[in-house]
Amino acid sequence: MVDELSELIIPTDDHSPGARAAQVAAYIDGRLAESFEDEIRKRWREGLARINSLSEEMHGRPFMRATPEQRVALLTRIAKNEEKPETPEEHFFQELKGRTARAYYTSKVGIHQDMAYKGQRLATGICRLRGQVSGGHAPDGFLNRACRDLFIGFVCEMQGPRRSSRAPSRVSANDHGSSKSRTIPQRG
Repeated sequence: MVDELSELIIPTDDHSPGARAAQVAAYIDGRLAESFEDEIRKRWREGLARINSLSEEMHGRPFMRATPEQRVALLTRIAKNEEKPETPEEHFFQELKGRTARAYYTSKVGIHQDMAYKGQRLATGICRLRGQVSGGHAPDGFLNRACRDLFIGFVCEMQGPRRSSRAPSRVSANDHGSSKSRTIPQRG
């Protein structure tokens, strides 16, 4: 079920493979299994059970038996109050999306195929993610601009200095709830 949910959040597209190819569900499962806190595992079991209950309520069947359109409708519903979640399902979506993004963008697929990381070398031009310029339209899926900007800033730092005559960029370092931000220096 986590495999399907994460693939809906970061789907395969013509630019790069999605969360399933990056083995995001296995990564999340491994981190949960290694956790010293039983509360985290309990929260995930309850969150997944709530997803199934909501699917039953909305479509009369468990999540994994729902059609692709019904699955997207369910995910859209629990993502609607992402900035200020109110229900347990909405809180779980925040957790699910945050872990999905972290797992994907630290995987070989996310780093090399999606962000086209080339190693420690001078990056020319502007950094792109899924073919979109930072600040442009969100890619398909449920990964929002704040998360995308965080990872664009991360890859820009990894790729080295950016050449630009503009002032330093402000990039949110929003780690799914933090309000911290940092400046990415631009040299050259």
